[in-house]
Amino acid sequence: MAKRGMLTQTVIELTEKLFGYPFNQTELRLVPYFHYIMVNNQRIELERINYEEMEILSKWQELGFIVEGEPLSCTHKFWQAINEVLFIAYVDFENQPN
Repeated sequence: MAKRGMLTQTVIELTEKLFGYPFNQTELRLVPYFHYIMVNNQRIELERINYEEMEILSKWQELGFIVEGEPLSCTHKFWQAINEVLFIAYVDFENQPN
């Protein structure tokens, strides 16, 4: 049984299918924070993220998933994809193999 937020083979395959590349552990851990930001103030507090996370956000912007600015925005497709990842990795994690 997987643990909450664990980068399992299922999560790797899902992110590759949804985003076109497999997420690493840092990207997976950024997803809940990004979700929180989007449903609240839609502003990234730079003091709360590190350099690697900034690089990930830049990559997501380059790929057209998000649009940085105030307020921050993302595509509907990206929103649906991160919610699927959240469900598998953080909600239904007990039903996922390691």
